[in-house]
Amino acid sequence: MGKNSPPESPGPRPLIYYGQSMRPFFRDGDEILLETSAAFFRGDVVIFTPPGENRHIVHRISAAGAGGIRTRGDNAGGDDPWLLKQENILGKAVFLRREGKVIRVKNGRAGRILSLFVRAVRPMRLALVKAFSVLLGKIARPGIFLKFLPESYRPQILEYRRPEGIELILTVNGRVLGKKPPGASWTIRKRALFFIDPEKLP
Repeated sequence: MGKNSPPESPGPRPLIYYGQSMRPFFRDGDEILLETSAAFFRGDVVIFTPPGENRHIVHRISAAGAGGIRTRGDNAGGDDPWLLKQENILGKAVFLRREGKVIRVKNGRAGRILSLFVRAVRPMRLALVKAFSVLLGKIARPGIFLKFLPESYRPQILEYRRPEGIELILTVNGRVLGKKPPGASWTIRKRALFFIDPEKLP
């Protein structure tokens, strides 16, 4: 049996992983092979049922003592609220099957180092996501690119008198990008919103 070969029968039982708390090393659809007879140590990835619940959770042991076992997801902001007993734990994750490949799960000391790395990187990743969201929000503001358009492509508003009132037509270089029927609000093509701010139109 090779280093990355799962134990043979009657070895681990498979479970399917879904969620965000153990990313990036666990992904949706991963088949987890768990060892039910293994001893559990700090840094091990275990599958357990929280006290008073019937759902299964895959997290890493963050602390263990006489009072019980604490767990935490690698990608989570802190320890789980519950205190586990041995009977709450179904087993330890030892291998993953993903797209036909078998991957050994980092447990024990290696698992603790891996968890610490993810924990250190997480604030930086969240800061980057926040910064990108702010930038995207600014870019997505209606009319943000108007000042970059050449003069010939600046929007023009034409008026047409209808029996029911005046209809406004928004054009750019001869192309109709929006309309405002009498008594109604503007209807503008989505792509044009990068260059047109409807709130600034009459």
